[in-house]
Amino acid sequence: MRIGEQIKKYRSMRSMSLTKLSEASGVQIATLSRIENGKMTGTLASHMSIAEALGVEFTELYRNVETAAQPPQEDPLEIVTSLDGKISREILARNLSNHKMLPSLIKIAPETSAPSESFSLGSERFIYVLEGNINLTVNGRTAALEPGMSLLFNASATHSISNNTASPARILSVTTPVNL
Repeated sequence: MRIGEQIKKYRSMRSMSLTKLSEASGVQIATLSRIENGKMTGTLASHMSIAEALGVEFTELYRNVETAAQPPQEDPLEIVTSLDGKISREILARNLSNHKMLPSLIKIAPETSAPSESFSLGSERFIYVLEGNINLTVNGRTAALEPGMSLLFNASATHSISNNTASPARILSVTTPVNL
């Protein structure tokens, strides 16, 4: 049994609607629904509030809840490499169809420019420079980024990343929604 199923069981036993539980616990209805449907687990603080609102001991919420000692074994993460071998992207998550963002580690060789990209309307992209210096051009405007610098931008705009230095660059890129 999952924590969400346990919460739903106690809520049903008390004939309590999600709205009433939300009001009593201070946890948003959408969050409660996601927890009950296994889309998220919630936080320790939310579990404590929910237990109090349901009138059960906090530890009772966890009775018969299954825990996994180790995450299930999965296929290795996918690594996508450009044809010329100068730019690589390592996908940092699995089961991307179940998520709303695509985290990846991009490595750019010295004196290399990535082709221009643009993602679907409403997409956003977050770039964080881990190592090296890059130029990020979005709709013709270029920003020079150094390690520790970041930029969040509309990913449906035409954009490109280049490394015009003699050292390799590594960046964390998070795109939402997932665009492969």
